[in-house]
Amino acid sequence: MTLTIGVAVGGGCERLDRVDVAESESSVTITPILLTGLAEACADSVTTEDRAVSLHNPLGERTLVHGDSAE
Repeated sequence: MTLTIGVAVGGGCERLDRVDVAESESSVTITPILLTGLAEACADSVTTEDRAVSLHNPLGERTLVHGDSAE
């Protein structure tokens, strides 16, 4: 199963590196990993990067959780 998510990234200072997915019987945790500090001056704009992530099993009744992207 494929799930498409949108991740907000801002001002040329960051970009989406990858999306980590952890599945259990009761939940699916999606953690976007951003690369930051890509430019010295950042614009005050935010864009959305879409990314398709694969699940081993359908989401079904499992809870979708936004993971902590701080590394």
